[in-house]
Amino acid sequence: MTPAPSLALSDLLALTPAQAGQLLGISRSKVYALIGDGLLLAFPIFPGGPIRVARTDLDAYVAARQREGQQALTTHLTLTQPAHLARERQRGQSAR
Repeated sequence: MTPAPSLALSDLLALTPAQAGQLLGISRSKVYALIGDGLLLAFPIFPGGPIRVARTDLDAYVAARQREGQQALTTHLTLTQPAHLARERQRGQSAR
């Protein structure tokens, strides 16, 4: 009997919370917290059985966090950049 080929975590369709944590760089307990908070979807393998996180759901979670980060950066720049430019203009005028 030939041994099953070893798969990389990125090749798995369903991950344990520990494996999901490895990919995210967080602890297993933090993965459970994300699941409990409804931020990350998980499903039981069978009723009452251990849970798994679908790779597609993990990817969706990461994509959502990236979008939120980009939106936060855009908002920050929008709110702070005009004030910064105004200060630069004031400095330029006071130097005259």
